[in-house]
Amino acid sequence: MTSNKKRLLVFVCDLGAIQIITSLYHLLSANFEISLLLSKEQKIKSCMDFKTVESNEDVLTHIKNFCPDLILLGTSSGNLIEPFIIKSARSLKIKTISFVDQWHNYTLRFTHLDQLVLPDKILFPDENALYEFKREVSEQPTLVACGQPYLAQIRKLNRPKKQSKELQVLLISEPISKYLDKAQKDVLYGFDEKILLKSTLKVLNHLNAKYKCTVKIHPKESGYLKTHSKRFKVFHKTMSHNQLVNFDIIIGMHSTMLIEAYLLDLNVIVFHPRGENHFDHCMLSRFGFTERVTTTFALMKKLKKKKRTQKRLAIQEYKLIDFLKNIN
Repeated sequence: MTSNKKRLLVFVCDLGAIQIITSLYHLLSANFEISLLLSKEQKIKSCMDFKTVESNEDVLTHIKNFCPDLILLGTSSGNLIEPFIIKSARSLKIKTISFVDQWHNYTLRFTHLDQLVLPDKILFPDENALYEFKREVSEQPTLVACGQPYLAQIRKLNRPKKQSKELQVLLISEPISKYLDKAQKDVLYGFDEKILLKSTLKVLNHLNAKYKCTVKIHPKESGYLKTHSKRFKVFHKTMSHNQLVNFDIIIGMHSTMLIEAYLLDLNVIVFHPRGENHFDHCMLSRFGFTERVTTTFALMKKLKKKKRTQKRLAIQEYKLIDFLKNIN
C-alpha cells in the first residue's frame, strides 16, 4: 500500500544537526515518509534508518529516486553537499528548509565559493538568532524561530553530581585553527584553542587547590594535543551528560556543549583570552546569561568566586513538525 505521507528527505553532516534529528526522528517518522542521508564523515549510533553519501552525484541520484516533497538540511560551514542540494532542489522545484542549531556563524553557514546559497526557509533556535541573522545577512528567505529540540530536552536530564576531593575542571576545545589562518583568527577572535589551553593551565597552576583538568577535543579538531599529559587528560570520545555533571567547572569558548553544561546548572565560564576587543561568539555571554572573561586575571577571580550569577536560559518548545506539515 502506498503511503499518503509526504516524502521528506533529510541530509545532515555534523554533530549538531545529528543531535537535532535524533531528538526529532520518532516525531518526523510518524508524520512523514523519511529518507535520511548522512555524509561519509559522520557516524551515528541509533535505530534510525539512514544511508551514507559520499558525493554530489550520490545525493542527486537519491533525490531523483526518492522524489521528496520537501528537503530538510542542517547548516554546516564548509560542507559542499548542502549548497549543492539547495541548488539542485531549486531546479527540480523542491522546497528546501535549513535549520540553524547554534547562535553564531550565520553567514558562513550559507556561503559557498564566496556566494550566498540560501534555502527557501531557515529555522532558528530562537528570536535572538533570527534577529542576528537579519542584521548580518542582507538577502533573506522566509525566517522562522522554531526552538532547539536537543537543548530543550537537557533540563530534564539534570542529575546529582558526584563528590570529589579534587577540583574537576573540563576545558571544551574547538577547532578554530583548523579553519582560520593567523590573520583571520586575529580579526575574528583574538585567540584560538591553543591560546585557550595555555591560558587556562596558567591560571589553574596558580590556584591553591588540587585539580584535575580534562580537555574535551572537538570531533573536527586536528590532533595537536598528546593523548597523555602530566598537566591534563585528553577526552576524544563523545561525552555523555552523566559524565559532564561530574565536573565542578566547565570552561569553554562557544560550543553547544558549553550551553548543555549551562542548562544542566553546572558552573560554566566563558573564557576568550585576548578577546576583549572582539565580537562575543558565545550566546550565553552575548545575551547576558553569564559573564565573559577575557584575561587570565579575570579567570582567576572567576574561579575563586564561589557564588554564581547565572540567570535561567529558557529554550522554547520545538515547533518544527507543525511547521513542516503546513508547508505546501
